[in-house]
Amino acid sequence: AQRYHAVVGNPPYITEKDASKCKKYRDMYQSAAGKYALAAPFTERFFDLGVEGGFVGMINSNAWTKRDYGKTLIEKILPRFDVQKVIDTSGCYLPGHGTPTLLLFGRTRPSSGSDVLAVLGKRGEREQPKNEAMAPVWTELVAHHQHVGFEGSYVSVETTPPVELRRHPWVLAGGGSRPVLRSMETRHQ
Repeated sequence: AQRYHAVVGNPPYITEKDASKCKKYRDMYQSAAGKYALAAPFTERFFDLGVEGGFVGMINSNAWTKRDYGKTLIEKILPRFDVQKVIDTSGCYLPGHGTPTLLLFGRTRPSSGSDVLAVLGKRGEREQPKNEAMAPVWTELVAHHQHVGFEGSYVSVETTPPVELRRHPWVLAGGGSRPVLRSMETRHQ
C-alpha cells in the first residue's frame, strides 16, 4: 500500500513461465493482456506506485509499443497519466542490454495535455563501440535530447501530441518517418 514520490527502475523483459503467476498477474493488472511480457504490467505498476503527482522513470523493453499485448497499456493505462518524455534507445549500445529499449518518463497525474517530447531513433550502432562511454548514438542522444527539432545522424527530437501516444502501436522512428506514415494512413482511410 506504500506509494512514492519517485519510482525509477528497470522492469524485467521476460514472459512469465509459471502458469499460476501468469494468471495472478492477469488478475492484478489490466495490462497483462494477451501473450504479454512482464514489461507491460510492470509499467502499469510503476505508475500505480507513485503518489499523486509523483515522478516515474524507467528503462524498459520497447516490445509493448508495437506488439499486440501492449495495446491495453497504451490505450487504457497510460492515458490516465501524464507521459512527458519517450526516448527510443533501441539503436544505442547499452552494455548488458541485448533487448531493444526505451526510456519512459511521466507523472502520476492526469495528462497536462502538453505535447510529449520524443527522441526517436534514425540509425543504430552496427557494432560494439571501442569506447562505450563515447558511443555515437548515446553521445548524440545525451547532447540533444532536449532540443526539439534536432536532426542528427542517429536521432531526431520532436514533440508528439498526447493523443498520438494513446493509439497502438507507437511509431518510434525518427528522421521524418512518422509524418510520412500519418500521411499514408490518412490517404488509405
